[in-house]
Amino acid sequence: MDSTSASHFPALKFAPLQSRFDVQFWSELAERKLDRYRLSEEPVPLHGTFSCSRYVEVGSQLCLDGGSFELDHHCSSNSTSSAQAGQHLVKGTGRLYNTWENFRDGSDKAELLKEAAARVWKDILSGETESTPELLSQFTVLCYADLKLFHFNYWFGLPALKPPSPFLTSPSQSLEEYFGTDASKKVAEACDAWLRQSPGHQLVEQPAQGGESTSVCEMAASQLSRTDVNTPHASPFAWMLSYCISQEDATLPQESCTGLPGIMARLACQPLAALNQLSASSDGSTVSDGSTVSNEQWMLAFSDHSSVSGHPGWVLRNLLLMIAVRYPLVKSMKVVCVRASKTGRVDPSRCLVLTVQLPAVPDGWCQGPGEVPEAVGWEPNAEGRLLPRKVDLSPVMSPTLLAEQAVGLNLRLMRWRAAPDLEISHIANCKCLILGAGTLGCSVSRCLLAWGVHKITLVDSSRVSYSNPVRQWLYELKDCTAGGKPKAAAAAEALLRIFPSVNVEGKNISIPMPGHAPANDAHEQSMHEAYDSLDQLVSEHDAVFLLTDTRESRWLPSLLSAVHGKITITAAVGFDSYVVMRHGTSPLDSARTEGLNSTHESGSGAPSSQAQLRRLGCYFCNDVVGPVNSTHNRTLDQQCTVARPGLAPITSALAVELLAALLQHPAGIAAPAQGSTPARTAASASADAAGLQGVTACLAPITSALAVELLAALLQHPAGIAAPAQGSTPARTAASASADAAGLQGATACEEEPALGAVPHMIRGQLNGFSQARWRP
Repeated sequence: MDSTSASHFPALKFAPLQSRFDVQFWSELAERKLDRYRLSEEPVPLHGTFSCSRYVEVGSQLCLDGGSFELDHHCSSNSTSSAQAGQHLVKGTGRLYNTWENFRDGSDKAELLKEAAARVWKDILSGETESTPELLSQFTVLCYADLKLFHFNYWFGLPALKPPSPFLTSPSQSLEEYFGTDASKKVAEACDAWLRQSPGHQLVEQPAQGGESTSVCEMAASQLSRTDVNTPHASPFAWMLSYCISQEDATLPQESCTGLPGIMARLACQPLAALNQLSASSDGSTVSDGSTVSNEQWMLAFSDHSSVSGHPGWVLRNLLLMIAVRYPLVKSMKVVCVRASKTGRVDPSRCLVLTVQLPAVPDGWCQGPGEVPEAVGWEPNAEGRLLPRKVDLSPVMSPTLLAEQAVGLNLRLMRWRAAPDLEISHIANCKCLILGAGTLGCSVSRCLLAWGVHKITLVDSSRVSYSNPVRQWLYELKDCTAGGKPKAAAAAEALLRIFPSVNVEGKNISIPMPGHAPANDAHEQSMHEAYDSLDQLVSEHDAVFLLTDTRESRWLPSLLSAVHGKITITAAVGFDSYVVMRHGTSPLDSARTEGLNSTHESGSGAPSSQAQLRRLGCYFCNDVVGPVNSTHNRTLDQQCTVARPGLAPITSALAVELLAALLQHPAGIAAPAQGSTPARTAASASADAAGLQGVTACLAPITSALAVELLAALLQHPAGIAAPAQGSTPARTAASASADAAGLQGATACEEEPALGAVPHMIRGQLNGFSQARWRP
């Protein structure tokens, strides 16, 4: 096709390569955003795959899946597309923005597409694209992920460089029309074998012994049998197709070989680097390699993702420009657009043959500093408008999975700024045993859910009464009827309704207690059985919460926890006071004591004194006598736990935060109490029950309880809304209580002390924990 005739042909138009993002891609992106990228908006490497078109109705797409983030594409276990033969690897970059506003307004899409085009242009000029054709199709993805709603907004761009003048083409023919039935089958077999071969291997049909030619498919099958059939394939999407015309047929016109199946003397599929063998012929159609065979024909073949008749796929644009720039003497090029049937085999009737007139590229065109050819390539949305696309995964996710993801989201976000070193799995994998499913037990279990704890067992022997639901958050009025449901079972059912993914059990066990002698033999036998059950439960869990109503009911669990070396936390409340403490290691566990010694020495830089190395005590260590029956001969108000309603949430939250801090400490259960060593270490958490400070997951119950207690104190003050702030008068009175649940006391303007004490203006505080991953004063 000369330049005169070519001027009458239309410009070649290309069908865009559409993107397809698998659900696994968004799932993997969400995981990486939360755990790895966090606040970073730096570009990350990606890759995708595409194949030649297999359907008349729709073209193939560039697919990205869960394995698209892995640098080693062939080793990706999550990638579904890479496991199929005939896939072509395409590399790119992704940018994940932190805010919608930055994604919408802060990203200069024209500049970002230009950057991608600059990378392609650089590889063209250096010749890298001839040995690595996928460098011609380097894509860009811009994304904003709303991980609360599971909405993903994205732009996809595949830059196509504009040539100095359009590519021109003659009317297309099918491969079958161009070569004839028999010859086109041989060409299709050669292309099919190329798509399924190991990258970089040349497939050539050579004459066999006896003058019979070996089938290209047979050669490919033989070659693949010597490789691992489980190895994923990513063959180059473009290659050179050469064949020879025998001497007796050399006088035949080379523009068309229709009806001449016998002219194929040699057929070869070679890497794109074979372009350097093209002769100085203006159309690049013949070469002389010094062999006995002459009239060797060369054609450019590529895996065509387009299904549109007469219009090749988008990836051909940069490929043709590369040839025009790198081989200026080649004025035209015959192109085979390889397409397949539904079975995946190359179909000669669908493949197109084009004769493309290449534009003349001026010397030094776009080769100055910072010069890049103009590029297009942003993908429009489903309506055809140049706007970002949106994927909403929430309709396809089960409510249980949505809840599980939402719980994990809050915890993982702590690692972005507040606690980068927080090990969430240490808390989530902790198996917790809660003894007592009352006010404290209900609050503790809810706080454990907020920390993502998956295994909770509740133990209680009482039933839900009508006074329980307003104070014990897991129960409802219906749980009180018909004598009341067993508390442990009702609490477990409520936790499952709140968070279906939690593994929770309710055990109806009456804990044997000192001072509570068995009434008869049957009662004694049941106490033995309760002991065995309780001993097994303690041994099966990692942490034990002692939250029962009476002091003596905590005695046996304290002993069992010490024997089994379990983390044990006691929480108890009075009217306006509370205690939260952790038990020390067992005196029988010398290994943990040695670990405690080494922890102190490494933290302080010098051996600590024996007083500093003394292990922590338990709830009963200061008792002079053993516990007795505390329920005997008590009035009604002494039999019930009479406490300010806001105190239990505060105490429960502190107990859970103490566990969370302890699990983050490198010494674990043997962690020293805060302030027990002269020098503070760089431990990520403090385990002091009396002074937890920092950012926590359970701060909301404490804050809410304080707000309610402040209201209660204000309503008890005779001045009401006009009550002066605590400490606002010079004279201090003997206030009986403070509205501050942490124990704030101060002056009041009233001569007579209000029932709930003075009213502070503001209540502020912090929980000491693993914030900033350092010890805090």
